[in-house]
Amino acid sequence: FEKFLGDGALYSSRRALRVLAAACDIQNVYQSLCREGFPFDRGLRVAVNYGSYRLLPMAAPRRGPVRFEFFGHGIVELFRLTTGKSTREVEEIAEFLVHSGYPVDEVDSFLRPLLSARSGSEEGAPRRFAVSISTYGQLVNEGIVLTVPFLEEMAREMPSDTDLEVVSSGGLRWAVATIEPASSLPIRVGLRLLGVARLKGLQPMELVEASPWPADAEAGRRVLLERPLSGLLRRLTKSAEDVGDEADDGTP
Repeated sequence: FEKFLGDGALYSSRRALRVLAAACDIQNVYQSLCREGFPFDRGLRVAVNYGSYRLLPMAAPRRGPVRFEFFGHGIVELFRLTTGKSTREVEEIAEFLVHSGYPVDEVDSFLRPLLSARSGSEEGAPRRFAVSISTYGQLVNEGIVLTVPFLEEMAREMPSDTDLEVVSSGGLRWAVATIEPASSLPIRVGLRLLGVARLKGLQPMELVEASPWPADAEAGRRVLLERPLSGLLRRLTKSAEDVGDEADDGTP
């Protein structure tokens, strides 16, 4: 743990796998709390990046203790990724208009195009606490989003003989990995390529969604880990015939 950020927090580690394991643990605990009636149930935005940063001393007024702040391009990227828009903002606008006296049918008709654009372009059944990119390149983050540099650093930490599972769920294809940090029980996490997002003040970024995978979920077709891992995720976004071309070890 590094510091509080208002209603959020910043964490760091020298191992990518530990950071991803922590993100999955946090997301699992949050979803469990929501099922128990936790009132702040509108999504927990998590972003994970890889890079360097600097700690700079900030002058304290009236000779108070010196405090340090984080600076660096990777920090800016994290802030942009955790402030991704939410479809619930449209819902709040709708509630305001209805409470202001506008007919419900007219409000729904007026906001439907905006809600469609914000909801992202992914196919399949909607998932709670998911991540998507709209047709206009807007990031809708209500889950866990990874940058490609982080994904590749994580892949470098994994043994070369690591097996992944290719799983289809909700019309989407995932590469499911089992990560085993020394301080935690094995955690399964699904990975999929989101596409390119256009974030304020940054160059277009290719992003990956990570989703904690149920331990009792049905196993998928096994494939060997490859580097760069983003290459496998790109192929999984293609047709079923292309996915079928992936080499595997024959395990059903």
